[in-house]
Amino acid sequence: MAKEVFIHNSRLFKKSLSLADIIGDNTYEVSYLDDKMRMTTQKSESCFTLLFDRNCIGRGVQVVENTKDTVHLAVNLPCTLEEIQMLYIVSRRIASIWKSDSIMVEDTKVSLSEIKKMEEHDIAMNKSLLGDAPKLFGDDYATLYCATLPICIPVKQLQGYSDDYQGFSQFLNEKQRLGAFYSCPIFYTLNGEVISLYVGISEGEFILPNKPRMSFMNDGKEVQCDKALIAIPEVFPDEKISRLDYQTFVDRIPKEKVSEFDCQHMLISNLSLEELQSIYKG
Repeated sequence: MAKEVFIHNSRLFKKSLSLADIIGDNTYEVSYLDDKMRMTTQKSESCFTLLFDRNCIGRGVQVVENTKDTVHLAVNLPCTLEEIQMLYIVSRRIASIWKSDSIMVEDTKVSLSEIKKMEEHDIAMNKSLLGDAPKLFGDDYATLYCATLPICIPVKQLQGYSDDYQGFSQFLNEKQRLGAFYSCPIFYTLNGEVISLYVGISEGEFILPNKPRMSFMNDGKEVQCDKALIAIPEVFPDEKISRLDYQTFVDRIPKEKVSEFDCQHMLISNLSLEELQSIYKG
């Protein structure tokens, strides 16, 4: 579910806008998301392009289409107050550059003078969506795809933000401001076994699931993995990549270096080279 806005170029001689043109002097930055919905610096055709506020990182505003004729923006729902404001600030800016006196919100034409009312409507709508979280997401937890990574949140907690809308913004911002590496499984076959491999880093924080993913789809069929491993490069001088059983690795991490990232993931604080060597040696 998303809120979509279209801004059409009314100029006779049309020219497309760069992302810098769209952002202007606002405190916004560009995020490219890979196929795992993680921020990457490597832009490709498969990437999602989002704008986010560096002072309050939330779900981001996606630039779905950017041509000389149309800019198509979208934000996943429920979104934060800051995303609503960003969506319409950017839309108004584009319309002004293109000498357009209106934008299209979904199928509704909205004049620039009516944008404030639309913003107020969307704020109320998002609070209502948060209140209806159990109907939207079920009774367990929701995975929210955000500006830099996915975040899992218990549905009851999400529902509570209906009465604490600013708390929703703060929660998403705090998780993403950490800048931790979000590890996702790589599936491959080794010596006849199907492996679910997670990659960690030797310098900096990284995020692991509480339980590794042990199956994936291949040609429409579910494939079960035989084991899960964690690999970290350059732990030992004579070993390019060190691998260890997933649960063994987690069990050996010093307790003070493990904390909750979200309801489905753990945050691993910066492990020293000595600590990593101790984990892999046992």
